[in-house]
Amino acid sequence: MGPETTNTSGHNPGVSAARSEAARKNGAHGGRPRVQFDWAQYSRLTLDDLSVKDVARELGVSRRTVKRRLTERQRDESPF
Repeated sequence: MGPETTNTSGHNPGVSAARSEAARKNGAHGGRPRVQFDWAQYSRLTLDDLSVKDVARELGVSRRTVKRRLTERQRDESPF
């Protein structure tokens, strides 16, 4: 039994890995696309002292997206 064997789901893992690698070399990436986040609009909304919930509603994204982006931005701007 070599790399040409299929597993219990009927897929050939060797072929699948080769296709994934070829796709990555061509610029493809897996996963769900990131939600667009308008930092300028976010800044205007926070100047009005809106809560994370209200900011998320105005931007049309989830509260989790707002919190995640804030954490990412703080991490990117950290001097450490």
